[in-house]
Amino acid sequence: MNSFKKAVWLHKLPSTPEAVKGVAQRLADAGFDLLIPCVKQVTGIVDFHSNIANVREEFKTWDPLMVLAEEANRLGLAVHAWSCVFPEGQSSRLLAEHPEYEAVEGPEKRRTEPHRLACPTRQAVQDYQAALYQELIDRYPIAGVHLDYIRYMDGICFCEVCCDSYRKA
Repeated sequence: MNSFKKAVWLHKLPSTPEAVKGVAQRLADAGFDLLIPCVKQVTGIVDFHSNIANVREEFKTWDPLMVLAEEANRLGLAVHAWSCVFPEGQSSRLLAEHPEYEAVEGPEKRRTEPHRLACPTRQAVQDYQAALYQELIDRYPIAGVHLDYIRYMDGICFCEVCCDSYRKA
């Protein structure tokens, strides 16, 4: 088990491979040993090459997570891929293909951007998220996955699935 002494969250990866390598080098030189890049944003877009989710346009021709993970490993740093779990936002492939999976704020109201959420109760949503983590684990030389927003944001969901579950309980 690793005992990390200095870790840092990276909210957005740089837009060139050279800049990503430079960030890893600067952080290694500063004594960090764990990098936590956000690879799934609250918008539902991802910053790695995924077959499941929509990839950020600037990263379609190269893979910033692979560059960071390989460089970090070369420098002796660990990488934990940080994912905003249930926020899906305007760029979500999941909600574009299945709008019925969106969490409902009240009986007649949907959340507005940027706080669109996928309903955590739905098995298909859980399977989608698990498949994203499986991609990360299978494809990237990373040490872990960091899960964020693994909860309802503003209360509870009033979608049909949640309301039916509540009535049954």
